[in-house]
Amino acid sequence: MLRAFIRSKSGLAVITGAGISTESGIPDYRGPKGSYRLGHKPVTYQEFLSNPIQRQRYWARSMKAWPIFSEARPSLPHIYLQKLESLGKIHYLITQNVDSLHHKAGSQNVLELHGKLREGICLSCKGIRDRTDIQSELEKKNPAWISKDSYTHDDPSLRADGDVEPQLQNQQYSTFLVPQCTCQSNAIMKPNVVLFGENCAKLVVDESFKIISQVPQSLLSSH
Repeated sequence: MLRAFIRSKSGLAVITGAGISTESGIPDYRGPKGSYRLGHKPVTYQEFLSNPIQRQRYWARSMKAWPIFSEARPSLPHIYLQKLESLGKIHYLITQNVDSLHHKAGSQNVLELHGKLREGICLSCKGIRDRTDIQSELEKKNPAWISKDSYTHDDPSLRADGDVEPQLQNQQYSTFLVPQCTCQSNAIMKPNVVLFGENCAKLVVDESFKIISQVPQSLLSSH
């Protein structure tokens, strides 16, 4: 039925969520093995802004998880959607995911509602930094934290929001040096994603409504 629907349509908008990336080794939040079911509690926007220890905790865990997260490859559904886009069946992809796997699959018209982990943003000057550059800074500043732990894509320590529960021994989060922007010494560098308790950018929300209003029909992918 779905194939027949897609064959009969063109110019669709497809909305995707976390389920499409689980085959790529990135856990979701609410699935059988999701982060919520495992008791994981992501940092909130207010905690990140107000508590330096929470920022140190976030970036320490993110530094350890980034090598795994960044190596994730598109799943078959990502690739299938890209092929449908190339055939003109899909004009837009709207995703709640922050893993950039639609981009890795080659999709062109992708709106990332909740941002992208491949970037960091300075909350003072709004400058954008590539996450790979941030990783280099973190590893240079925190050599004692460079992971000797062995993590895999199916490790239950891996979180849906791109961090991991480190196997702490002598290290404490208060010793971790966070990334900085060159605009000022006390500027807060944040992952360029919508944290829990944070609002989506109005421009992004407006763009999503504009897309939905322009296409003949939309398809919600729960995979």
